[in-house]
Amino acid sequence: MPALVLAATSPSIGPVLLLLALGVLLTFGGHLTASRRAIALGIFVIFLATVLMFAFGLGAYQRDT
Repeated sequence: MPALVLAATSPSIGPVLLLLALGVLLTFGGHLTASRRAIALGIFVIFLATVLMFAFGLGAYQRDT
């Protein structure tokens, strides 16, 4: 039963995964068009999504303990 409570109180990861997918698509598109700015922006978005994953995970862990 505690697993159900933890799942109900944990934040949704959907927006972060959407941001990660956007970064991957932007980087891929930048490679296809040879745009260094698009590649750099895509890598930045991937990095931002990764930081948000860690922040949300840490927040959920601290809230549950």
